[in-house]
Amino acid sequence: MVDTIRYAEINGAYLIKFQGDIRVTLCASFDAFIKSMFENPELNTILLDLSEAKNIDSTALGMIAKIAAQSKNLLKVPPTVFSTNPDIDRILECMGLDTVLDMVHTPDELGEKLKSYVKDMPRCDHTPEEMCEKVIEAHKALMALNSNNKEMFKELVSGLEEEQSHIESQQIVKH
Repeated sequence: MVDTIRYAEINGAYLIKFQGDIRVTLCASFDAFIKSMFENPELNTILLDLSEAKNIDSTALGMIAKIAAQSKNLLKVPPTVFSTNPDIDRILECMGLDTVLDMVHTPDELGEKLKSYVKDMPRCDHTPEEMCEKVIEAHKALMALNSNNKEMFKELVSGLEEEQSHIESQQIVKH
């Protein structure tokens, strides 16, 4: 199975399907997709199908937290997550995502109907600086969920922000 994020959209209903090992390398494209999804005035439903996910890293989990926060603000309902993998369920619960998502532990029937519409998410290339910013944003979204996450990721975020600041200051000197 290929490690990928795929999606389908029909009449404002979005299905986002994670397959395989979802890591930071897929998150720049995922972040651009999230932005375009929330810009769609017809957006009315968000379904996340994690049933084929083998692993999801903290950056991707942060992107899911970002979706949950924006969904709560815009749609007034949490995204629905379909997961039949106990390991993925544990990861979501550990991060506190189960408190901001509507968790369903059965196969996604709507997703099955939309399967023929599913396509690969467009790939985006980002500079290392832009990727760093996406990683920071994702981890801040996780940190906003609870005090455990805040404690777990504060050093990582602080270190990335320091590195980002150093890179930016070097770029200013070059110009």
